[in-house]
Amino acid sequence: MLTNQQISLANTNWKSRKPLGLSMTFVGSIRPNCLQNQNSNPKKNPDQAEKIAHEHLAEESGDVSLQPTDGVDPAENDFIFATFRALSATVLADRPIDFTDEKMLKASVSKLNGQTVFKDHNTSVNNWVGRVESSHWDETTAGFPSGINAILKLDTVKDPMTVRGVLQGAIHSASVTVSFEWKPSHPALMETGTFFDHLGEEIEGETVRIIVTKIDKFWEISLVWQGADEFAKQIGDDGRPVQQSQHLQTIAAQASIPKKIIKNNEELAMHPLNKLLKETFGVEVTEKNFTEILNQHFETKSEECLQKSRQEVVGLQSQIAQGQHRIEELESKVRDLEPQATLGRQYLEDERKESIRLYRLAKGDAVSEAILKTLEKADLDIAQAFKQEFQKEVETRFPNRCAKCGGTDIRRQSSQIPQDQGQPAQGPLSRKALEHVKDIHAL
Repeated sequence: MLTNQQISLANTNWKSRKPLGLSMTFVGSIRPNCLQNQNSNPKKNPDQAEKIAHEHLAEESGDVSLQPTDGVDPAENDFIFATFRALSATVLADRPIDFTDEKMLKASVSKLNGQTVFKDHNTSVNNWVGRVESSHWDETTAGFPSGINAILKLDTVKDPMTVRGVLQGAIHSASVTVSFEWKPSHPALMETGTFFDHLGEEIEGETVRIIVTKIDKFWEISLVWQGADEFAKQIGDDGRPVQQSQHLQTIAAQASIPKKIIKNNEELAMHPLNKLLKETFGVEVTEKNFTEILNQHFETKSEECLQKSRQEVVGLQSQIAQGQHRIEELESKVRDLEPQATLGRQYLEDERKESIRLYRLAKGDAVSEAILKTLEKADLDIAQAFKQEFQKEVETRFPNRCAKCGGTDIRRQSSQIPQDQGQPAQGPLSRKALEHVKDIHAL
């Protein structure tokens, strides 16, 4: 992983510097293989030094029965060869470092040749088990993304127990220590100094990660129980990984295309959308047929909408025709009723004026302006009601009197008795007679 110093350096003037990274290893302490007995001098006692060296060798290899050999020249049958995936075009499983640039990764294949094979990234001098005989680019391992394969030359004399583990598949994973140049996936976060705080998070639909742009050096390759690159497995003679766990198969299925790892969260989030698309279109929608299905769907929906719109237009046209016919009928009735309406308006106006006239007669000086305004705007029923009421008051206040005799007992009749039928015509009453009539009525 990156040290605090490297992180600090990356955050400071990162554009003008070339970001460097070191990954896929636990930094092992290189301890001196000194003599246990400080009083001993290996230069003066070579036999003792050889003995101590063999003891350390036995301790490191786990073989306490290892004894000094007669010679140090290795024989051809002292070695076995095993193929391991060293580094894949993928994003590391336990840290957001992106090696998916195949062109970049392929250019670094030869840099792995001749590197020492250690165990568990412990780079102690006595912890070696072999070397990288050769390396090559691999695009054929089933279910794996492309990557670098390394053919390891393992020493059966130096570490027979480890070699036995490799041969039987108990030791099946590898890991490399690699130095690289990189760029940030989100440069804006580098500008604010928060890039490393958000590593591994998803921002704007993309995982915040370190994108490797160049491999500078492979320092070593180690046999491990499980590597950060989950595809770094031993590959058998049949071209298949030795470890066939369900977990590895699941990872391989998800990462057959390197970019799929980066978009894994996005694709998982797309599952409900894929379900919705299938329910909408009636077929499984894939990246290949998406455009075709979408165009067909839009064409079908457009035709359906157009047909529906045409039907609606026909229906609306029919309603418009019916409405036009109804309007013509109503206009004809309006023309017929217009004279009657004119008479009605005139009649209402006359009734209002009459009610106002009677009101003024009935009230005299006690006329109310509010009532006058009400009568001016009254409808026919109200105007007639006020008219009748005020007419009664007027008749009470100003009763009808006979113009000749002054009497109020005046009746209307439909017939008239002619003056020439049995009675002579009478002239007007004398003044004396008129006064007599008034006196009688006064009683």
